[in-house]
Amino acid sequence: MQILRKYFEHPAITTDVIVGFPGETAEEFAVTKTFLEKVHFFEMHIFKYSRRHGTKAAAMSGQLTEAQKAVRSDKMLALNEQHAREYEKSMLGGELKVLLEEEVEINGEQWYIGHSMEYIKTAVKKQDNYSVNDIITVKAEEFLEEHTLTGEVLGVE
Repeated sequence: MQILRKYFEHPAITTDVIVGFPGETAEEFAVTKTFLEKVHFFEMHIFKYSRRHGTKAAAMSGQLTEAQKAVRSDKMLALNEQHAREYEKSMLGGELKVLLEEEVEINGEQWYIGHSMEYIKTAVKKQDNYSVNDIITVKAEEFLEEHTLTGEVLGVE
């Protein structure tokens, strides 16, 4: 991760995490959580282990209860939310190249929504000089709504 962050400004590094796999101890969960805090992923896809009949894992001892898996999942989801918010805030004031993907109405106004190269959801007010499938440059200034940045359009490619 350090090498990626050395050569790429704000890489959007993501991962998938399964919590509650059979035999996962509280200590192992804590080590995993500490590792994820250290790496500071932009986004984590959190899944609770789900027992599937006929699989080797289904026959393993040490099956966790649904309540145990839910508690662990909630902790990871909270960590994911914190990291995502911090990553998005780090983009404020910077320029984002955004692929406009759809037109939506927000609070009675027409907007284009898209994602930046760093996979940051971004909204810009609808105007005639750009449209869906255009790539624009935006100076990220504020949050329009949770997890959606907005700002001044600087250019259209």
